[in-house]
Amino acid sequence: MTPMSPNKRSSSKRSSQTLAHGADKYALYERAVQDPPSTRELIEEIYKSRRNRAPRSLREDFCGTAALCVDWVLSKKDRRALGIDIDPAPLGYARRRKLPSLSESQRQRLRLVQQDVLVPDDQLHDVVVAFNFSYWTFHKRSDLLRYFLNAHAGLNKSGLFLLDLHGGPDAQYELEEATDHEDFTYVWQQDIFDPIGNSTRCHISFSFPDDSRLDKAFTYDWRLWNLGELRDILHEAGFKRVDTWWDGDDDLLRPMKSATNNVSWVAYLAAWKN
Repeated sequence: MTPMSPNKRSSSKRSSQTLAHGADKYALYERAVQDPPSTRELIEEIYKSRRNRAPRSLREDFCGTAALCVDWVLSKKDRRALGIDIDPAPLGYARRRKLPSLSESQRQRLRLVQQDVLVPDDQLHDVVVAFNFSYWTFHKRSDLLRYFLNAHAGLNKSGLFLLDLHGGPDAQYELEEATDHEDFTYVWQQDIFDPIGNSTRCHISFSFPDDSRLDKAFTYDWRLWNLGELRDILHEAGFKRVDTWWDGDDDLLRPMKSATNNVSWVAYLAAWKN
């Protein structure tokens, strides 16, 4: 048998690699889950609903790859953002892939910090956010209250603390949902739900046209907090007013006092310091 040349050998090695093997899970997550400009516009809309100016400073807890923080400082020259996450991997991704594209002045207005969101921050902000249900990592009420107290302390007098949540009967069942994108499929899996502790384990996977799969790229061990108890804990933490922004029948988010418990829903809680 004739030995393969070095070029043929490397070509064979390349052809054996799958699309999943070369995939970047953080880039896929941003494409499948996040839409920073739309999220920023929602923050602005909710903030302006009770304040007569646009918000300038943002703290994003559980910021991951800091996509929202980057969009925030790009949107206006007077805006600053602080991103906090305990995991060094997504922060490293942000520093490698996002910060180099910013100007010097933009980088000066963006700070990324690796720390627990329970650690007090020495700055005051117009808005603190915790999105993608990330605060559900707190299973104990005492821990969640402690986090809400920290968010309250990190806001200026007119500040807004904004959370998202999902619910409905589907949130309590095992299920798998696939969403097709141009070159991959996003797969959301609810693996386990325990009604005693209201705990749930969920996964995000990605599949590709060559039938390869990035299985359980992200796994979440959450408590499924309901809207009413979250409102109660926010008030206990000192927030003077908590508005529920709900997606109505016309697909527009607005503050609502009551709503229909659809099979699946997503809402936002806007907690005001004053």
